[in-house]
Amino acid sequence: MRHIPNFQLVLIDLSRFSDAEIQGEALLRASLLLFKYVFTPEYRDRLPGIFALLKSLSIAVQSALFVPLARISGKTG
Repeated sequence: MRHIPNFQLVLIDLSRFSDAEIQGEALLRASLLLFKYVFTPEYRDRLPGIFALLKSLSIAVQSALFVPLARISGKTG
């Protein structure tokens, strides 16, 4: 008999939280803020703040994130 995992999917509406309420390490905060604003009209206005959070990360982590984030922001093809 196959094993069937027992888990629950938890969805959180990030729009209900203020930016100040979204806390944690820089990478977590940047990711959550990106998810919060990605489909909103103010998305592009929020990108500089999200990128500022990422400046505190190591160079290796910044390099790994550069291409996906550049594509998201529309800077590359």
